Amino acid sequence: MSIVADAVTRLGQRLRTLPTAIFILAAICLSVARSGFAFAPISEQVLQENRTAFPSPVGSTEGTSVGLRFIYWTFGVETVDQARLVALILTVACVALTMAMTWYTLGGVRARIVLLVFILGPLGTVLLGNIGRSDVLLLSGSAILAIAPLSRKWPWLCALGALMMVAGNPEQAVVAIVILFLLSIAGLMPAYRRVAVVGLSASLVAYAATTAASIASGIPTRTSALPSNAKASLEVFITNLPLVLYSGYAALWLVVAYACLRVGKVKRSVLIASLIGLPLLLTATTLDQTRVWVGVSSLGILALVVTQLRESRIADEHRAPGESWTSGDLAIGATALAFVFMPALEVTFDGFVRVPWDWVFGLGMQALGRAG
Repeated sequence: MSIVADAVTRLGQRLRTLPTAIFILAAICLSVARSGFAFAPISEQVLQENRTAFPSPVGSTEGTSVGLRFIYWTFGVETVDQARLVALILTVACVALTMAMTWYTLGGVRARIVLLVFILGPLGTVLLGNIGRSDVLLLSGSAILAIAPLSRKWPWLCALGALMMVAGNPEQAVVAIVILFLLSIAGLMPAYRRVAVVGLSASLVAYAATTAASIASGIPTRTSALPSNAKASLEVFITNLPLVLYSGYAALWLVVAYACLRVGKVKRSVLIASLIGLPLLLTATTLDQTRVWVGVSSLGILALVVTQLRESRIADEHRAPGESWTSGDLAIGATALAFVFMPALEVTFDGFVRVPWDWVFGLGMQALGRAG
């Protein structure tokens, strides 16, 4: 082995041999240190309206995201501080549930790699940077749905993942599962065909129901807001295009490129259209930038990672003759390093580039200003 590969493999060996609980805790702490965290703006007026009006849509296009509204209604949330506390607890619970299910379903080296992709990649950046939004349900549901075919209890995991996705954002759930469906019927990941059909059916029903309820109540939906947001969205998208492209996948662009090189022309075209074309189109036209890209692509990219790990021997745990390392140690070490050393950022709906802990620096500058 070269010096670099040997060092990366030793790091992977240490990560592989860590007790499961310590590994998961370390990954979460590393993700928080790398991406920071931030609370999304929350309207106290909308919270108070939701307290009395649920399940009827209220306030804005967020009204179709019934999952978070239901949780706020259940706990009687009426103030911003209460909403932030509940949202923080929900985020911790969803991350813990997703990581536990991933470990239980995959186990071993493959589970550790998928967990690193989940919590250290763009999915973790968006999830931690938007506490108080419905992203936590959509993204955690995507991760659960991505591991469903590998479980003997796949119908239950499929039902749970699809339910969380549509409760979080039914519009993005439809697009995300359409991407999975296209990849599965093209033969890129045939194991996901049943999951895609079940999930797509559930998401379409949920989308139709929530849209009909919003229209009946005179509340705009995300779909109806597209024409009015198109110009502003395109301006933000074009202005920040390189950053939007990077923040959508970060190190996972290497996974997309690797997959493209391994398949024929037809499958490559479907792969590019599904994992690049559709996220590009939705991101360019729906105002939110990185959030939308990650929301609609996470299910497909995680399923691609799981599929490649199943098909290759990159994560096998067989030791080489006379060696203590396994062939998966290099994969774990490289995955961890790739995400840790690539910047975590998010392009928001107004073109602002959120970097880790920016609000802490803002408070520090304010304090210095007052002191001066």
